[in-house]
Amino acid sequence: MRAGGFSSMSLFAKDLIAWEERGGSLTSLRTELDARETPISCIDPYSGWHPGHDPRAATGERAAFLKATEEEVLRFAEVMGASDINLVAPYDRGEVRFDAIVDGLGRFADLAAEAGLRAQLEIVPTSGVSDLGTAMRLLTAVGRRNVGVLLDTYNLARSGVTPRDIDDVPHELVFSVQLADGDAVPLGGDYRLDSLHNRQLPGEGELPVAEMVERLMQLGPLPPLGPEVFRDALCELPADEIGSRCADATRRFLQGVGAVRFDEGKQTSGG
Repeated sequence: MRAGGFSSMSLFAKDLIAWEERGGSLTSLRTELDARETPISCIDPYSGWHPGHDPRAATGERAAFLKATEEEVLRFAEVMGASDINLVAPYDRGEVRFDAIVDGLGRFADLAAEAGLRAQLEIVPTSGVSDLGTAMRLLTAVGRRNVGVLLDTYNLARSGVTPRDIDDVPHELVFSVQLADGDAVPLGGDYRLDSLHNRQLPGEGELPVAEMVERLMQLGPLPPLGPEVFRDALCELPADEIGSRCADATRRFLQGVGAVRFDEGKQTSGG
């Protein structure tokens, strides 16, 4: 984060679980992050809000990301000073009534509100919230002011969302944006494989990421945004180089869509 000049970062719940399993103290970790001026904005993700779903029962490569319990994500957010918790619907879901899903989301939203937190719902094409329309119906039915959407440009494109569809999202409900690009066709034709191993930095792929951000800019000021790029080739690099590459690509992308401009080396908002 520091190498790229980002203002904050999210943390995967799975990494905090692993930290504690190795005997690490979250309080000490928070102290170290504060000393390095590294604010934590979001704990990502939580799936147990969905009725009848046990996060610990998840299987496959994504299981480690999804195993955090309600108690854990709320505690992680409190200790790490995060303002948001990212919500995803389970992938191995059965048939669940819409009103039950609304109740589950509303219950967790109320718990989050008591803790001074926001809940942001992410659209993931292989999950129970697989498209923008489903997400908006849920948010409308829940009607909580502390619940909105996290728009991940990679997942939106893979779910069939077009840039024009973003026009229908109320600006105040877009809590944050994750930027990532990709090939027109997923690696091996497999979304799950591609999403965890072959995403590309914003502006370096073939998905309509620029058009999506341009549509968002028409709705109003851009919400907090940054890259989320699962890519094996990036993971092989030192952390500082990863941060620098992600930041450089993101700034080039944002400048290209007119979201920022650079005047004599100083970055200023343009949207």
